[in-house]
Amino acid sequence: MIKATLIKIWEGDIEQEYNNGTLCSERALQSELYRRLRDELPKEYTVWVEPAIRIIIEEKKRTIKPDILISKENEIVTVIELKYVPHYYANFIGDLKKLDHIAKQKSDYKFKLRTYPMTGKYDDNYFQFSKGALLVFAVIANNEAAALHPVRNFKKQVGEDIRLENFLVLRGTITPSKKPKFDYD
Repeated sequence: MIKATLIKIWEGDIEQEYNNGTLCSERALQSELYRRLRDELPKEYTVWVEPAIRIIIEEKKRTIKPDILISKENEIVTVIELKYVPHYYANFIGDLKKLDHIAKQKSDYKFKLRTYPMTGKYDDNYFQFSKGALLVFAVIANNEAAALHPVRNFKKQVGEDIRLENFLVLRGTITPSKKPKFDYD
């Protein structure tokens, strides 16, 4: 359901906003995607923007900030990383590594996310990544950018494979003198 909603938003609203010239930065893309997800998803889902979460990376707790998270109750069901570089080559390795670190979290690992409004401190609720959470890399980039085919090009740039299950790539391919193409893989 979330995957179909993301594809619909990407190929419809995001493409239209880009073609209107109103998406002019990664933050604009993030804002538009957040707004559309809030409008389209049922109320039992919560959309989070750049939450600071503590996860285990190489046996140490580290803080990461995914661009967008979607939760249902206390489970993270979708993680989205964004890249917006329509005129050049998007650097995507860090984004894919972040998704890979999230994919490697043990299903029983829990972290705090929600805050108390009166203090700004974390409340006592714990969240965890659902088994099989949807991992999304959404990119708008120059047609020659390796980021448009991230898994295939990850090994070429880093020298190691990345295996992301339940992975969706939302692609905005910008070719000079041609109509932009928004699709998914």
